[in-house]
Amino acid sequence: MRQETMEWEHELCRGMISRRSSRLLGALFIVLCLTLPGWAQWSSSGLTGTVIDSAGHVVPDVEVTAVQNDTGLRRTATSSAEGAYYFAKLPVGAYTVTFGHEGFQSLRFDNVVQKMGDTRTLNATMRIAGPTEQVEVLATPQTLDQTNNTLNTGISSKQVEELPLNGQNWATLTALVPTAIDTAGGPGAGNQRSIRYAGRGRDDNNYTYDGIDATYIINQSQLYYVRAAIPLDTIEEMRIDPILATAQTGASGGGQVGAASSSGTNRFHGDAYDFLRNSAFDATDPIDSLNPNHQPSFRLNQFGGSLGGPIVRDKAFFFVAYEGYRQDLGQTLIGYVPSAAFRSQVLATSPELAPVINAYPTGQNPTSNPNVSQFVGEGSQVGQENSGMFRLDYRFSDATNLFWRANIDEADYFLPYSPSSGQYLNEREELTSYPVNTVIALTHAFSPNILTDFKFGFNRGTTDTHYLNPTGTLYAISVAGLTSINNGRDSTGVGNSFSYIGDMTWAKGRNVIKAGVEVRRIQMNQGSSAYGTISYNSLAHFEANNS
Repeated sequence: MRQETMEWEHELCRGMISRRSSRLLGALFIVLCLTLPGWAQWSSSGLTGTVIDSAGHVVPDVEVTAVQNDTGLRRTATSSAEGAYYFAKLPVGAYTVTFGHEGFQSLRFDNVVQKMGDTRTLNATMRIAGPTEQVEVLATPQTLDQTNNTLNTGISSKQVEELPLNGQNWATLTALVPTAIDTAGGPGAGNQRSIRYAGRGRDDNNYTYDGIDATYIINQSQLYYVRAAIPLDTIEEMRIDPILATAQTGASGGGQVGAASSSGTNRFHGDAYDFLRNSAFDATDPIDSLNPNHQPSFRLNQFGGSLGGPIVRDKAFFFVAYEGYRQDLGQTLIGYVPSAAFRSQVLATSPELAPVINAYPTGQNPTSNPNVSQFVGEGSQVGQENSGMFRLDYRFSDATNLFWRANIDEADYFLPYSPSSGQYLNEREELTSYPVNTVIALTHAFSPNILTDFKFGFNRGTTDTHYLNPTGTLYAISVAGLTSINNGRDSTGVGNSFSYIGDMTWAKGRNVIKAGVEVRRIQMNQGSSAYGTISYNSLAHFEANNS
């Protein structure tokens, strides 16, 4: 079979207008293509192939039926005069595909696995009817998508479940793709803010969830402390195009990272888990030997579960998931502060600096400079996150399906503001983020050859950051030879995106014509209180209050 897929693109918008369309419709479509920001549908799969007989001749008018094993979803198509058939927008999962034609033995392929973003080629050879009326074949795994030349990698739910992931952060899986580079390394590795592809910048990456924008909006990547905006249990499959993204999936110049959500099936299924770490199992860090009290504690629990199943068999399904994260990481913190003698000198010379001097903790260890002492204290990085997801699928008929999915998350993170922060110094950084992502999608097949898909999605990324210091001023204090005292300030950021997506797939003969458009409205509001730094070039200048 020679299947030709024709796509026209302008700013991620592509489509074809019939010559018989009115000039008004044509002009409207051109305006849409020139002005709308994109079309990024990447949450399902395709199935195509050619039907021939044992002599190698194409067989037209073969009825092809694809039935999803878990939900009973049934789609039908008919082979064309060239023997070609095509299914668009099949949800990911395993299917049973049958071929039937009068005078030929029925042919059935079991366990045809449809992967996210792929168009699978499944050719069939039918034999003249004989004593055996049906031939059953176990489908072989497909290793190559024969319909495009993208360099993409799929990550299945089995990999998501079984691969060890520190912190259960799904973004770690995106480093498994060829050309991926994790620039962070160490404990901070494996998040959206450290992985990039093919030499492109981090902000060139694009993230979608069920085809809907899933970025932080203000920046492409989610904040580093947001781990569960998309919990692992809610990912059915992932797909990453590091380069050569198609017109249908490309929305930026870097890697295209897409995830499809899990759904309910005809069988109840679920899980529960608790991953933990504790300092009782850890060796002492070398820097902790400076702490005269004890090794700081470390307690981490990441727990949750999911449940999915039928509401009405073969018709309505639900899936819910929850993930919680709790961390309390103690740290040995070292800083350099004024010695007792130098404190007295400063207060006698410049009494107006009393709030600054009193903001420094008392040092425990002398240094080679009699005016400077070493401070050793303890601080804690405390993080907590609660994330939930709900999905409802409803099948009006084999031709019309609808689903609604919503994710909400709240991540809070508290950490010392500077190396001198500890139990004696109230410098803290408090961060909060409330990601939200939801989509409602309707798929309708007007005929076996014409299928449409409509989606509305909402994505929200927020951050609320408070910097607290003991002086209460908007100015940081920097003194040569001493650890700086940071300023107090507030910083907020809110980003919303509203996505309206519509597309159509039309299989005509050996051609597949795709047209689609996305309208995305973006709102952003960022603000930060005023702040600055007062610098002293030497301890003498500080004593004289001469900045």
